[in-house]
Amino acid sequence: TLSLHDALPICVTPEMRVRDRQDRPIPGLYAVGSLADGVEPDVYDWKLCSFAFGFAINSGRMAADHAADRMGL
Repeated sequence: TLSLHDALPICVTPEMRVRDRQDRPIPGLYAVGSLADGVEPDVYDWKLCSFAFGFAINSGRMAADHAADRMGL
């Protein structure tokens, strides 16, 4: 199991593109879900379950839309 809770948050653009250490988007690399940009709190709270699920679905759609636009689809 891969867990990034102990790592720094994955910083992303509004299109969910992963940013490098100089804050530039990394071509072709997207991150979605609750770990992207540190949305998930340090301690899991069951009350946030629907928030995390909604963000995972929507951030995945945003990344897919952006990738499809860049590919001309």
